[in-house]
Amino acid sequence: MIRRDRIGRRAAEHMLDDAAAGGRAGAGPLASVLARAAAPPRDTEYAGEDAAVTAFLAEHLVPVDQSRREQMIKSPLAKLLTVKAGALALTLGAGGAALAASSGAFSATAHTHVQGTGPAASGQESVGSQAAVRASAAGTSAGVSAGQQAAARPHALSTAGAAQICRSLANQAYATVKHVNVAAVGVLTEAGLQNALASSALGQIIDGPAFSSLVAAAEGGSNTPDFCGIVLHLAKLPEGGSLPKLPASVLTGLPASVVSQLPASALSGLPASDLSGLPLAFVSRLSAPALAGLPAGTLAKLPAGVLTAAAIKLPGASLSGLLPKLSAPALAAVLPKIPATSLTGIPTGTLAGVLAKLPAKTLAGILAKLPASVLSQLLPQLPSSVLSGLTGSIRSALPASVASLLP
Repeated sequence: MIRRDRIGRRAAEHMLDDAAAGGRAGAGPLASVLARAAAPPRDTEYAGEDAAVTAFLAEHLVPVDQSRREQMIKSPLAKLLTVKAGALALTLGAGGAALAASSGAFSATAHTHVQGTGPAASGQESVGSQAAVRASAAGTSAGVSAGQQAAARPHALSTAGAAQICRSLANQAYATVKHVNVAAVGVLTEAGLQNALASSALGQIIDGPAFSSLVAAAEGGSNTPDFCGIVLHLAKLPEGGSLPKLPASVLTGLPASVVSQLPASALSGLPASDLSGLPLAFVSRLSAPALAGLPAGTLAKLPAGVLTAAAIKLPGASLSGLLPKLSAPALAAVLPKIPATSLTGIPTGTLAGVLAKLPAKTLAGILAKLPASVLSQLLPQLPSSVLSGLTGSIRSALPASVASLLP
């Protein structure tokens, strides 16, 4: 049966235009409804935005029966509503980007400031209209489920993205403590970052959706402060005692470029028992000064190649702290490869104690490359039992300048 009381295209167009202009006095109920729908949104209407987007996406993933779709688009009013709703969605999408950015939502490769500290860079995954359009195809919403997506893929968060979110987290904590707007915080100093990440205010904000990807990468909120301390290369970790509690998967998953930049001072205050519990894949990539500060028990677990690479980079003063902690086999592998100029920077008393651990042949090789001025002070401090191990064949292989100084 053909119905003749349907609204025509022109009439529907007028109604929508009148609604957009605020409606006309005495207009019908439909025009009033459209006018209210076209009014600017109130703040309270944003309260359920996340839930609405999630529900929409869940529903959107269910295919709509083709016959229903064809019936829906036959109505002129439905066609107009579809076109104008699409334009409205794009407009709101642009505003949604600002809203999502202000709430601190991050994608798995986030490089964007939160709380309006900076615009999203071109080509990056970010909250907003572009991410929303992509989400309809991928089944995710960048503004709502970026943290959930990162939680499913803990290591998807890039190092640069983690550093960016760590700074944003510190800014939020600082703003909470100081009772100021986060936009007014600016760039925190290293001490400011350290104090902010160690403050009790962190617990009030770390569970927010803006930081879910960071918490997922650290595999827990309690791990996040020290994780950020490593990523930001802080001289002192916010909660140093928590470092051994970081999962091995997190520590070993950090790039060597990040681990090698962790200052030695960040580990200097930790007890030997904590340092000994760190995974070797993490420890072996520390900088040479950081390695020099590790306890003997931890150094004994490292390959000779790692120790040698660190020792070659260290000056004599730092070698004085490292070499005495090495075992005899490790010293026999490391010392021959250390330049004589570095060895001469070690106090003779310390060097004598280190050389006394070496087998006679290795000791002779070290003595042969030391200058006579150092040998004249060193040899009297070596135990006679060590020097007596230098057999005639070994002595004959030494330079005359060295052999002449032997007892």
